Amino acid sequence: MSDQGLYCFQVDVNLSGVSVMLIRMKRIAAAWQSLKRITLSIPRVLSISTALPITVMLFIATAPSAFAESYMSQDQFLQSAFGGKPYTGNKLWLTPESKAVAREILKHDYNALRVRYWESNGTTAWILDEVGKKQPITIGVVVDNAKIKQVNILEFRESRGWEVRYPFFTDQFQGVYLNKQQALSENIDGVSGATLSVRAVKKIAALSLYLDSLTAAEQ
Repeated sequence: MSDQGLYCFQVDVNLSGVSVMLIRMKRIAAAWQSLKRITLSIPRVLSISTALPITVMLFIATAPSAFAESYMSQDQFLQSAFGGKPYTGNKLWLTPESKAVAREILKHDYNALRVRYWESNGTTAWILDEVGKKQPITIGVVVDNAKIKQVNILEFRESRGWEVRYPFFTDQFQGVYLNKQQALSENIDGVSGATLSVRAVKKIAALSLYLDSLTAAEQ
């Protein structure tokens, strides 16, 4: 495969997000160049039938990192969450009962024994991961007075669904709270082509609200 062909493939598949994919294409091209150097270093005694599968396997192994995008660091998120005011880091220990509720919200087991969060004057900030299709999405949620104040996508690792990072989607969560059924109080509109990413963000939003309620109960 040539570098030109690799670029064309990425653009054809992601026409709706060409501007966002430019960085990813550069990373894929760089990964491909590195892969070619590795391939060239394979002993010449290997036949093409042996070398080709090795090349393909190496490319598949490095492909996920080419799609990883960091939009906001932890420090940037926390500065935004608390408006530059001082905050403290804390840990919330989970009980079997709270882990059962977390499982109900996430629709899968939550194996953490404790969860790290940050707090300032009753406002809490959470940075949690949830898998979209195959890769985890790192999501930041700020909760104030039992309602969501802010949602940010800190890191996205999938090849599709990155549209959930934009305010037209994340702003929908502002003012949303957790109802008695441990569900979000408002309907969150989806994003075409990003169903699994939308689902992941909604789960983390609900989980953050629930975890915030546990910190309030401890005080």
